[in-house]
Amino acid sequence: MNITADQVNHFLKNQFRSGDIVVKLIFVNIGIYLLLKIITTLEWLLKLSNQPLLSFFNEWLFLPAKASEFLYKPFTLISYQFIHDSFWHMLVNVMLLFFFGKMLISIKGFKQVLPIYFLGGIFGGVVFILFHSLDLFPMMDSPISGASASIMALMGAVAFLRPDYPVKFFLVFDVKLKWLALGFAVLNLLNLGNIEGAGPGLIHLAGIAFGVGMMYLDSINMSLSKPFNNAVNMLVSLFNKKPQPRVTFVNPDPVKKQSSQENKQKKIDAILDKISSDGYASLSKSEKDFLFQASKKP
Repeated sequence: MNITADQVNHFLKNQFRSGDIVVKLIFVNIGIYLLLKIITTLEWLLKLSNQPLLSFFNEWLFLPAKASEFLYKPFTLISYQFIHDSFWHMLVNVMLLFFFGKMLISIKGFKQVLPIYFLGGIFGGVVFILFHSLDLFPMMDSPISGASASIMALMGAVAFLRPDYPVKFFLVFDVKLKWLALGFAVLNLLNLGNIEGAGPGLIHLAGIAFGVGMMYLDSINMSLSKPFNNAVNMLVSLFNKKPQPRVTFVNPDPVKKQSSQENKQKKIDAILDKISSDGYASLSKSEKDFLFQASKKP
Protein backbone atom coordinates (compact mmCIF):
# COMPACT_ATOMS: atom_id res chain seq x y z
CA MET A 1 0.00 0.00 0.00
CA ASN A 2 1.39 3.37 -1.02
CA ILE A 3 1.41 6.06 1.68
CA THR A 4 0.99 9.57 0.33
CA ALA A 5 2.44 12.78 1.71
CA ASP A 6 -1.09 13.96 2.58
CA GLN A 7 -1.67 10.84 4.68
CA VAL A 8 1.59 11.36 6.55
CA ASN A 9 0.75 15.03 7.10
CA HIS A 10 -2.73 14.14 8.37
CA PHE A 11 -1.31 11.48 10.71
CA LEU A 12 1.25 13.88 12.20
CA LYS A 13 -1.34 16.64 12.70
CA ASN A 14 -3.72 14.19 14.35
CA GLN A 15 -0.97 12.89 16.65
CA PHE A 16 0.01 16.42 17.68
CA ARG A 17 -3.59 17.46 18.36
CA SER A 18 -4.70 14.34 20.20
CA GLY A 19 -1.39 13.32 21.80
CA ASP A 20 -0.51 13.98 25.43
CA ILE A 21 2.06 16.50 26.67
CA VAL A 22 4.94 14.05 26.16
CA VAL A 23 4.05 13.61 22.48
CA LYS A 24 3.76 17.39 22.04
CA LEU A 25 7.17 17.97 23.62
CA ILE A 26 8.69 15.34 21.33
CA PHE A 27 7.13 17.00 18.27
CA VAL A 28 8.48 20.39 19.30
CA ASN A 29 12.01 19.06 19.85
CA ILE A 30 12.07 17.18 16.54
CA GLY A 31 10.44 20.08 14.68
CA ILE A 32 12.99 22.64 15.88
CA TYR A 33 15.86 20.26 15.09
CA LEU A 34 14.57 19.75 11.54
CA LEU A 35 14.01 23.49 11.06
CA LEU A 36 17.60 24.28 12.01
CA LYS A 37 18.88 21.52 9.70
CA ILE A 38 16.81 22.89 6.82
CA ILE A 39 18.29 26.35 7.44
CA THR A 40 21.81 24.85 7.51
CA THR A 41 21.16 23.03 4.21
CA LEU A 42 19.75 26.15 2.52
CA GLU A 43 22.72 28.24 3.59
CA TRP A 44 25.06 25.54 2.27
CA LEU A 45 23.22 25.44 -1.07
CA LEU A 46 23.34 29.22 -1.31
CA LYS A 47 27.06 29.08 -0.47
CA LEU A 48 26.71 31.38 2.52
CA SER A 49 29.93 30.42 4.23
CA ASN A 50 29.33 32.61 7.29
CA GLN A 51 25.88 31.01 7.83
CA PRO A 52 24.16 34.22 9.05
CA LEU A 53 20.82 32.64 10.03
CA LEU A 54 22.35 29.70 11.87
CA SER A 55 24.79 32.02 13.64
CA PHE A 56 21.87 34.21 14.68
CA PHE A 57 20.03 31.24 16.22
CA ASN A 58 23.17 30.02 17.95
CA GLU A 59 23.71 33.48 19.41
CA TRP A 60 20.17 34.04 20.64
CA LEU A 61 18.81 30.56 21.45
CA PHE A 62 21.75 28.74 23.07
CA LEU A 63 22.35 29.24 26.80
CA PRO A 64 25.53 31.30 27.32
CA ALA A 65 28.05 30.22 29.92
CA LYS A 66 28.89 33.77 31.01
CA ALA A 67 26.49 35.53 33.39
CA SER A 68 27.19 38.87 31.68
CA GLU A 69 25.80 37.50 28.39
CA PHE A 70 22.87 35.78 30.07
CA LEU A 71 21.65 39.02 31.70
CA TYR A 72 20.50 40.48 28.36
CA LYS A 73 18.99 37.24 27.04
CA PRO A 74 17.42 35.41 30.01
CA PHE A 75 14.89 33.75 27.68
CA THR A 76 17.66 31.33 26.67
CA LEU A 77 16.87 29.40 29.88
CA ILE A 78 13.78 28.20 27.99
CA SER A 79 14.96 28.15 24.38
CA TYR A 80 18.12 26.08 25.00
CA GLN A 81 15.96 23.18 26.22
CA PHE A 82 14.66 22.59 22.67
CA ILE A 83 17.89 22.99 20.66
CA HIS A 84 19.97 19.97 19.67
CA ASP A 85 23.15 20.27 17.64
CA SER A 86 23.32 16.66 16.47
CA PHE A 87 20.92 13.94 15.40
CA TRP A 88 22.08 11.45 18.04
CA HIS A 89 21.83 14.06 20.78
CA MET A 90 18.25 14.75 19.75
CA LEU A 91 17.33 11.08 19.25
CA VAL A 92 18.61 9.90 22.66
CA ASN A 93 16.85 12.77 24.45
CA VAL A 94 13.57 12.14 22.62
CA MET A 95 13.68 8.42 23.47
CA LEU A 96 14.36 9.13 27.15
CA LEU A 97 11.67 11.81 27.15
CA PHE A 98 9.16 9.29 25.83
CA PHE A 99 10.13 6.60 28.35
CA PHE A 100 10.33 8.69 31.52
CA GLY A 101 7.56 11.07 30.50
CA LYS A 102 5.09 8.24 29.89
CA MET A 103 6.10 6.61 33.17
CA LEU A 104 5.50 9.84 35.06
CA ILE A 105 2.07 10.22 33.47
CA SER A 106 1.12 6.69 34.52
CA ILE A 107 2.22 7.39 38.10
CA LYS A 108 1.28 11.02 38.77
CA GLY A 109 -0.74 12.16 35.77
CA PHE A 110 0.08 14.50 32.90
CA LYS A 111 0.08 17.69 35.01
CA GLN A 112 3.51 16.88 36.45
CA VAL A 113 5.39 16.46 33.16
CA LEU A 114 5.53 20.05 31.90
CA PRO A 115 6.54 21.60 35.25
CA ILE A 116 9.36 19.09 35.76
CA TYR A 117 10.55 19.46 32.15
CA PHE A 118 10.68 23.26 32.18
CA LEU A 119 11.70 23.85 35.80
CA GLY A 120 14.32 21.07 35.63
CA GLY A 121 15.80 22.66 32.51
CA ILE A 122 15.77 26.11 34.11
CA PHE A 123 17.40 24.81 37.31
CA GLY A 124 20.11 23.02 35.30
CA GLY A 125 20.82 26.17 33.31
CA VAL A 126 21.04 28.38 36.39
CA VAL A 127 23.44 25.94 38.10
CA PHE A 128 25.58 25.84 34.94
CA ILE A 129 25.89 29.64 34.76
CA LEU A 130 26.43 29.95 38.52
CA PHE A 131 29.24 27.38 38.66
CA HIS A 132 30.88 28.88 35.58
CA SER A 133 30.81 32.32 37.21
CA LEU A 134 32.27 30.99 40.46
CA ASP A 135 34.99 29.18 38.50
CA LEU A 136 35.00 26.25 40.92
CA PHE A 137 36.47 23.90 38.31
CA PRO A 138 37.61 24.24 34.68
CA MET A 139 34.72 24.67 32.23
CA MET A 140 34.47 25.68 28.59
CA ASP A 141 33.10 29.12 27.76
CA SER A 142 30.97 27.85 24.86
CA PRO A 143 27.16 28.08 25.12
CA ILE A 144 25.14 24.90 25.63
CA SER A 145 21.90 23.46 24.31
CA GLY A 146 19.70 20.39 24.63
CA ALA A 147 16.91 18.95 26.73
CA SER A 148 19.30 16.86 28.86
CA ALA A 149 18.63 18.69 32.15
CA SER A 150 14.88 18.41 31.57
CA ILE A 151 15.14 14.69 30.75
CA MET A 152 17.35 14.02 33.77
CA ALA A 153 14.78 15.80 35.93
CA LEU A 154 12.11 13.41 34.63
CA MET A 155 14.41 10.47 35.35
CA GLY A 156 15.09 11.70 38.89
CA ALA A 157 11.37 12.18 39.53
CA VAL A 158 10.45 8.69 38.32
CA ALA A 159 13.37 7.12 40.22
CA PHE A 160 12.12 8.77 43.41
CA LEU A 161 8.56 7.56 42.84
CA ARG A 162 9.39 4.04 41.60
CA PRO A 163 12.94 3.27 42.78
CA ASP A 164 12.62 -0.52 42.38
CA TYR A 165 11.07 -0.44 38.90
CA PRO A 166 13.06 -2.83 36.65
CA VAL A 167 14.55 -1.39 33.46
CA LYS A 168 16.08 -3.46 30.64
CA PHE A 169 19.65 -2.19 30.52
CA PHE A 170 20.97 -2.51 26.94
CA LEU A 171 17.90 -4.72 26.40
CA VAL A 172 19.77 -7.57 28.14
CA PHE A 173 19.40 -7.54 31.91
CA ASP A 174 17.17 -5.83 34.44
CA VAL A 175 18.41 -2.91 36.53
CA LYS A 176 16.37 -1.16 39.18
CA LEU A 177 15.61 2.42 38.26
CA LYS A 178 17.28 3.81 41.39
CA TRP A 179 20.58 2.17 40.41
CA LEU A 180 20.26 3.40 36.83
CA ALA A 181 19.75 6.99 38.03
CA LEU A 182 22.63 6.61 40.49
CA GLY A 183 24.85 5.27 37.70
CA PHE A 184 24.04 8.30 35.51
CA ALA A 185 24.83 10.58 38.45
CA VAL A 186 28.21 8.93 39.12
CA LEU A 187 29.25 9.07 35.46
CA ASN A 188 28.37 12.76 35.26
CA LEU A 189 30.15 13.42 38.55
CA LEU A 190 33.32 11.93 37.04
CA ASN A 191 32.90 14.25 34.03
CA LEU A 192 33.36 17.30 36.26
CA GLY A 193 37.12 16.75 36.09
CA ASN A 194 37.08 17.06 32.30
CA ILE A 195 36.99 20.60 30.89
CA GLU A 196 34.81 19.50 27.97
CA GLY A 197 32.45 17.31 29.99
CA ALA A 198 32.14 19.53 33.06
CA GLY A 199 29.31 21.69 31.69
CA PRO A 200 27.07 18.83 30.47
CA GLY A 201 27.91 16.74 33.55
CA LEU A 202 26.92 19.58 35.86
CA ILE A 203 23.63 20.15 34.04
CA HIS A 204 22.76 16.44 34.14
CA LEU A 205 23.46 16.25 37.88
CA ALA A 206 21.38 19.36 38.51
CA GLY A 207 18.49 17.87 36.51
CA ILE A 208 18.49 14.59 38.46
CA ALA A 209 18.70 16.43 41.79
CA PHE A 210 15.84 18.73 40.82
CA GLY A 211 13.57 15.86 39.80
CA VAL A 212 14.17 14.04 43.09
CA GLY A 213 13.76 17.23 45.09
CA MET A 214 10.55 18.25 43.35
CA MET A 215 8.91 14.89 44.00
CA TYR A 216 10.05 15.00 47.62
CA LEU A 217 8.42 18.41 48.06
CA ASP A 218 5.30 17.07 46.40
CA SER A 219 5.23 14.18 48.88
CA ILE A 220 5.10 16.65 51.80
CA ASN A 221 2.38 18.76 50.14
CA MET A 222 4.71 21.52 48.89
CA SER A 223 3.88 21.18 45.21
CA LEU A 224 5.74 23.27 42.62
CA SER A 225 3.55 21.92 39.85
CA LYS A 226 0.34 23.70 40.90
CA PRO A 227 1.70 27.28 40.81
CA PHE A 228 3.55 26.50 37.57
CA ASN A 229 0.42 25.10 35.88
CA ASN A 230 -1.67 28.02 37.18
CA ALA A 231 0.84 30.48 35.71
CA VAL A 232 0.81 28.64 32.36
CA ASN A 233 -3.01 28.62 32.29
CA MET A 234 -3.12 32.36 32.99
CA LEU A 235 -0.57 33.02 30.25
CA VAL A 236 -2.50 30.89 27.74
CA SER A 237 -5.78 32.60 28.62
CA LEU A 238 -4.25 36.00 27.77
CA PHE A 239 -3.66 34.86 24.18
CA ASN A 240 -6.78 32.71 23.87
CA LYS A 241 -9.62 35.00 24.89
CA LYS A 242 -12.93 33.80 23.48
CA PRO A 243 -15.91 36.16 23.32
CA GLN A 244 -18.32 35.39 26.11
CA PRO A 245 -21.97 34.96 25.16
CA ARG A 246 -24.11 37.89 26.23
CA VAL A 247 -27.21 36.89 28.13
CA THR A 248 -30.03 39.38 28.61
CA PHE A 249 -32.41 38.81 31.47
CA VAL A 250 -35.89 40.24 30.91
CA ASN A 251 -37.75 41.31 33.99
CA PRO A 252 -41.45 41.60 33.04
CA ASP A 253 -43.12 44.80 34.15
CA PRO A 254 -45.60 43.84 36.92
CA VAL A 255 -47.76 46.88 36.19
CA LYS A 256 -48.22 45.86 32.56
CA LYS A 257 -48.92 42.27 33.58
CA GLN A 258 -51.58 43.38 36.06
CA SER A 259 -53.21 45.66 33.46
CA SER A 260 -53.35 42.78 30.96
CA GLN A 261 -55.01 40.52 33.53
CA GLU A 262 -57.62 43.22 34.33
CA ASN A 263 -58.48 43.71 30.63
CA LYS A 264 -58.84 39.96 30.19
CA GLN A 265 -61.18 39.70 33.16
CA LYS A 266 -63.29 42.62 31.91
CA LYS A 267 -63.67 40.90 28.53
CA ILE A 268 -64.70 37.62 30.22
CA ASP A 269 -67.27 39.49 32.37
CA ALA A 270 -68.74 41.18 29.27
CA ILE A 271 -69.10 37.84 27.47
CA LEU A 272 -70.75 36.26 30.51
CA ASP A 273 -73.19 39.20 30.73
CA LYS A 274 -74.04 38.69 27.05
CA ILE A 275 -74.71 35.00 27.64
CA SER A 276 -76.89 35.87 30.61
CA SER A 277 -79.02 38.28 28.62
CA ASP A 278 -79.06 36.83 25.09
CA GLY A 279 -77.90 33.23 25.50
CA TYR A 280 -74.77 31.35 24.39
CA ALA A 281 -75.94 31.27 20.75
CA SER A 282 -75.58 35.02 20.52
CA LEU A 283 -71.76 34.84 20.91
CA SER A 284 -69.53 35.24 17.89
CA LYS A 285 -66.95 32.60 17.00
CA SER A 286 -64.10 34.76 18.31
CA GLU A 287 -65.93 35.29 21.62
CA LYS A 288 -66.56 31.54 21.96
CA ASP A 289 -62.88 30.80 21.24
CA PHE A 290 -61.71 33.40 23.73
CA LEU A 291 -63.98 32.03 26.44
CA PHE A 292 -62.82 28.48 25.71
CA GLN A 293 -59.13 29.41 25.96
CA ALA A 294 -59.73 31.42 29.15
CA SER A 295 -61.46 28.44 30.76
CA LYS A 296 -58.35 26.25 30.19
CA LYS A 297 -55.98 28.61 32.08
CA PRO A 298 -56.05 29.05 35.85
